[in-house]
Amino acid sequence: MVIAVAEAREFMSEGRRHRHSSEAASVLDDALAELEEHAHRQTDGIWLEEVTADVAPHVRDWNVEHCWRWEDWPHRDEVMPEGTPAVDAGIDLVARRRDDKGWIAIQVKSRRLNLAGEGERVPSDEMNKFLAAAADRDIWAERWLVVNGAVPLGGHTPGKVAMSGAPVKVVNVARAVEQQRAALAASTDGESCPHCEAGSVVGGGEPPVQTRSCMQREAVETAVARLRANERADEVDIPRGEARGRIVLPCGTGKTRIALRITEELTYPGELSVVLCPSIALVAQIRREFLQHAERPLRVMAVCSDKGVAADEERVANDDDATLDRGLATTEEIKGCPVTTDAGEIADWIRRRREDAFGDVVSVIFGTYQSAQRVAEGIKQAEAADAFKVLVCDEAHRTAGVSRRKRSTAAEERLREFTLCHDRAAFPATYRVYQTATPRIYGDSAMAEAGRTDRGDFVVRQMDDQATFGVELYRRSYADAVRNRWLSDYRIIAMGVGDQGAIDLANLLVREADEKAALEAEAAEQGKQAKSRKRGDRLPTTGDYLKGLAFALAMGGGALTKDGTSVPLRSCIGFLNTIARSKTMTAVLKSDAVREWIAEQTGGAAAGYGLEHLDASSSVAKRDEAKRRLAVADTDEPHGILNVGIFGEGTDSPSLSAVAFLEPRKSPIDVVQAVGRAMRRAQGKDLGYIVVPVVIPPGVDAERHLAISDKHEGWRELG
Repeated sequence: MVIAVAEAREFMSEGRRHRHSSEAASVLDDALAELEEHAHRQTDGIWLEEVTADVAPHVRDWNVEHCWRWEDWPHRDEVMPEGTPAVDAGIDLVARRRDDKGWIAIQVKSRRLNLAGEGERVPSDEMNKFLAAAADRDIWAERWLVVNGAVPLGGHTPGKVAMSGAPVKVVNVARAVEQQRAALAASTDGESCPHCEAGSVVGGGEPPVQTRSCMQREAVETAVARLRANERADEVDIPRGEARGRIVLPCGTGKTRIALRITEELTYPGELSVVLCPSIALVAQIRREFLQHAERPLRVMAVCSDKGVAADEERVANDDDATLDRGLATTEEIKGCPVTTDAGEIADWIRRRREDAFGDVVSVIFGTYQSAQRVAEGIKQAEAADAFKVLVCDEAHRTAGVSRRKRSTAAEERLREFTLCHDRAAFPATYRVYQTATPRIYGDSAMAEAGRTDRGDFVVRQMDDQATFGVELYRRSYADAVRNRWLSDYRIIAMGVGDQGAIDLANLLVREADEKAALEAEAAEQGKQAKSRKRGDRLPTTGDYLKGLAFALAMGGGALTKDGTSVPLRSCIGFLNTIARSKTMTAVLKSDAVREWIAEQTGGAAAGYGLEHLDASSSVAKRDEAKRRLAVADTDEPHGILNVGIFGEGTDSPSLSAVAFLEPRKSPIDVVQAVGRAMRRAQGKDLGYIVVPVVIPPGVDAERHLAISDKHEGWRELG
């Protein structure tokens, strides 16, 4: 009978999914057409209000069930104070959150966009009426500014806005609709699987190709079966009634989708599951993917805070601190659900899970490791230990580490927050699933360091420790991913420069930078301003600029194969180790002098590539638009982004042609994560590229130098 009910539920939900997907696709396609039609026009914005109201229930990331224009809002008289005007109140739209029925006040602003998809900022005087009308936190759970492109909010600091009510979240409706439409397309699994059709390998040859969706189903079935079996067994160091395990898969093969299906399979109505990850960017991305692809209704909460994220901006990228929030996103990117770090609010939300017992709802908390203590306190206050089913630890290599028991440095306090997920007293989950592409195993040097002192003074957690991370549930290699076409193969472009013309240009750039720094220092001294360079912010050297020139040459069409064919780079994300050098390099490599040098090298016109720098201060709108420029770039007008770390973990740009390392990275994990960006599959993409600029000494054969160059140049560690 249980099986029959389950099959009936699956059949009914399958029918609903197809019907709803078809309806949503039609609405989203109409919206995309209208957004494109109005993109470059000056309009009154009424059209955008209508588009937003239409698409809101279909954009799963927004997590709203209804959206009305202000004058049509049926609950206005019962919710708002007496005398509130029915028209021109300052609020354009009102949406209702799906889970907790909270109200969202929405202001809509249409801007005429340029060819880059950018529009003029929304000044404070255009927002004041809206901020005042939606200032009551007892009524409004969220406030959104919906725009039609990369349109930032200007004139209001976050602190000022927060004082007048809930924070204002800038929502690019065009980007949201594109993401949801892509998610619907990805959910349609119409491809046949040679692996399943063949059944077995014939004649001892290569095994048939397995589709990515087939692999994901296999991973879910294998992991769920083993977790359930281990829960009932007496494992070493893991008590009966609990199971832990590891899933190791390459970046871009669908770990999030696998985590979603495992959570749906093992969490019953009225129970609770938790997903932890190392950054707000990943909280936003994983939550969005869960909502977009869920087969059961989800009830969600986010537990994270912007506190401390901005401070990470000044860190050096080579700081091998596993606790860094390298995504540098903010909670502004999480919409349509409660976002908190208050343990009492978390406990209240958890208690309401009992209402889900009457439906097929899965309650999931998405949080950062930095806020894990708050989640644990909320679970304890709610007395929900018995209902806690699945704990998913994403990027789980970040929770492994070597630390001293008796020392209490700030870094080790942060590491303890990251490793709280292993503690069964804090997180009494029935099932723990640790996911990573880069399992952290400590080698001889780290273990020897612990061995030279009292071993009892150290806590060493590495990912082959079954007492902590459990058994291996499922693993596939990068070779598997490339062979089965889940990922593109990659090639390394070791771009060497060292001719006298390049050296002369690099020396000129150094002199210009020195002169500029001297003028800035003199101005600061005259103004009695204390000014010093931040940690790691040294001026670029001749060698740095030579590597930058090599990168620019690759972007400008100067990377050649052995037969002399140009390597087609459409888009590239470049990594440096400090924000100051990233900004400087971006400005220099866009200069006329550099473009003319590239034209001399390639024998063509001045290079037409675009290049921009992004960091934590870049608005969400600017980052989204930068990703869009990467997606639409072509070989005639390639586009690149230089950054320190915001495009590492959690970045999804499948069409990206290449990543580049303009400075060496000490962490192999950072390298693998970055390379994973270039290996994502996309239509028309056969290969991803890793650009590693190398300085060739004058008069030295380039190929010989590359063969004997020091591994710390940064390219040998890529394999």
